[in-house]
Amino acid sequence: MSGSYLKIIFQSTKRITKKIKAIYLLFKMWPDPKRTDAHILFIHGDEDETVPLAQGQMLAGAGTPAKTHLWVVPAKGHRNCHTHPQFWEKVDTLLQKTLPVS
Repeated sequence: MSGSYLKIIFQSTKRITKKIKAIYLLFKMWPDPKRTDAHILFIHGDEDETVPLAQGQMLAGAGTPAKTHLWVVPAKGHRNCHTHPQFWEKVDTLLQKTLPVS
């Protein structure tokens, strides 16, 4: 029983650590996306009631135009953009354009 409990704690800790790293990287460049050489795809639902669309537009507008992209997802809010039928297509397109083929 305790082995299963420890496994659950470890897996949860791993997920939390990954989220913390992603948040750290976001805030490291905040509020200036030009501070990174990476391509950035901001995905923002047009029905987001948590973060106003204007903030997403402002952040995306602050980046290097050739490397900073904003996709405003129609009829989606703060936590459901990934359910849009084109979500993975948009992500995949950016990755194919920006990652070197080996």
